[in-house]
Amino acid sequence: MNLDSSSSSSSCIKNHQVLWRFSIVDTDLNVDSSISTTQLNIEIVVAKTEDYYLRFLIKNIDDISDYNETNAEPFTCDGCGGVSDVYNESVSPEKLAGKVVLITGASSGIGEHLAYEYAKHGASLALVARREDLLAAVAMKAKELGALEVIVIKADVSKLQDCKRLVDETINHFRKLNYLINNAGIVKIGLFEDKRFIVDHASIMDVNFWGSIYATHFALPYLTKHKGRIIVIGSTGGWFNMPGMSVYNASKVAQQSFFETLRIELASNIRITMVTLGMVATPLAKDELLDKGKLWWIPRYSVEGCAKAIVNSGRRGDEYLTAPTWMQSVFLGVMLLPEIMNTVKQVILITSRKSSS
Repeated sequence: MNLDSSSSSSSCIKNHQVLWRFSIVDTDLNVDSSISTTQLNIEIVVAKTEDYYLRFLIKNIDDISDYNETNAEPFTCDGCGGVSDVYNESVSPEKLAGKVVLITGASSGIGEHLAYEYAKHGASLALVARREDLLAAVAMKAKELGALEVIVIKADVSKLQDCKRLVDETINHFRKLNYLINNAGIVKIGLFEDKRFIVDHASIMDVNFWGSIYATHFALPYLTKHKGRIIVIGSTGGWFNMPGMSVYNASKVAQQSFFETLRIELASNIRITMVTLGMVATPLAKDELLDKGKLWWIPRYSVEGCAKAIVNSGRRGDEYLTAPTWMQSVFLGVMLLPEIMNTVKQVILITSRKSSS
């Protein structure tokens, strides 16, 4: 059975093609990806009892000639929800010098590099995490990169009183708050049938979902006063439900739904940027997703490029950011051919079990 489905937007990627192939041969998962020089294509081939073929032709951006997928630099895609480091000349990016930015989960990974990016723009930073020693090192480097002022707050966002305290300390020191970056998050790999699943995974919802809500609740009056921005670090797990990550996926769905609703309730008083990330090359991703989850075949987006894209997206006033942008084509596959995408996920599950045995 052959299926050929394609759609295109009014603009697209020039001179680049990304090709993905998944196949099953004697229960082994084969994955191949390549980049060539036409337009962006995502191809998924699953060979089982029948051959399934799915092809997406999703976008052409004529005005971008130097896009480099290998370096994971993001690009803009008008009309398809993508965001980028390519600015719309009609929009003047917000100047961040003197702005106060509160970042949760700032001791490593995305949060750490967000601190560095905001520092380069001369912002003042309130850095929050549980590991105070690592926070101190991040704060020192942020100052060297140009941060106007940096404070370090040891806190656990899963605890209501800690979130109240971290906001209070930020306001007491800076007297204002312009940006809240809800970045703190955890992920654990495991199947629901595992005996310790409930015990081991309960904290995911506490950190990923309630942690972002708690911090937002206490920051809201100060963000409203200065018409500030909330940036929510979400995940493709919110709509591409990878096996072995059920509670993590659920936490990201809940987080997205909450902030989409909050956006409507707050109207123009506070702006919200929803960030949807694929696999980012962070220590957390390596430990849980690459090593335990056996997801080595997924391309990793550089943490530096990711942080830069997030900061620039907020400066432009974007409501949505998907990075890397090619993940939008996977979303298209989930919407158009969910049965085939579910087959791909089942293949991933079979392969991960085989690798673990």
